[in-house]
Amino acid sequence: MNIKFNQHTLPARPVTVGESDHYPLTASNKIYIATINTRTLRTSESLLELKEALKDIHWDIIGISEMRRAGEAIKEHSEYIIYNKRELGGQRGVGFMVKIHLKNYIQDFLGVTDRIAMLNMKILNFKKKWTIIQVYAPTEQANKSEYELFYSKLSQIIITHSNNTIILIGDFNTQVGAKQNEDEYVLGKFGHGKRSENGQRLVDFLLEHNLTLLNSIFKKNENNK
Repeated sequence: MNIKFNQHTLPARPVTVGESDHYPLTASNKIYIATINTRTLRTSESLLELKEALKDIHWDIIGISEMRRAGEAIKEHSEYIIYNKRELGGQRGVGFMVKIHLKNYIQDFLGVTDRIAMLNMKILNFKKKWTIIQVYAPTEQANKSEYELFYSKLSQIIITHSNNTIILIGDFNTQVGAKQNEDEYVLGKFGHGKRSENGQRLVDFLLEHNLTLLNSIFKKNENNK
């Protein structure tokens, strides 16, 4: 689920960032940002399976839920950089995969909890820094304290980085459904279905922070609903 009002994409470049880079990122270029729940990315085999699955997809940055890779680490591969954060125990874990051509634009990764991770970037010709937040929200079966802690942490991050361009992505374990009234201006006209309790929590959160739910803005293929 993508939450933001603006998204940019960028095609692959023939050289990496540096003095010999004749094609630096600018505001007119594009960056493809996606999110996925992998269920597990614990082994090298599962990482290879993910790479294979992504071959036909345009992406530059992917936020990942349920990585289940122990601890916190940043590892550079030939084609991408992978970051993971998971605390002891549980089946959670969040992180990012970032194409190697964006390496010099990365300021830092930050694992807030095993449900929330951040990627901060500074891209040429964009006045504001980018803060990309990947989440894995509690399920409908979670207790009230888990919800409160999750949204409290998320609110703190958004407030702290409010001067940046914020892109919030991830698995919110929710069904927002259709727009219920005109006061829900953060939703578009292409939502569908019923709203779950978690869905109402998310809508309230978006209204509080003036964030737009992109999934409701664009019409989807009927076969993919």
